[in-house]
Amino acid sequence: YLTDMERDVLELLCDGFTNSEIATERNSSVTGINRVIQNIYAKTGTRNRTDLVRWAITTGYVPRR
Repeated sequence: YLTDMERDVLELLCDGFTNSEIATERNSSVTGINRVIQNIYAKTGTRNRTDLVRWAITTGYVPRR
């Protein structure tokens, strides 16, 4: 139920990228990436990056490392 853009951002976020690094990687603005991350928080019921990464691993959106 995440969009392709949200999945890409989530994967980069789980790899430890900062918002500005994600923006550079995706050829987007930092503000746009912030919006995408806020949308992911809303969809997943998480409140911060740690919770989001934990959610992504437990649901299988990203592989366990």
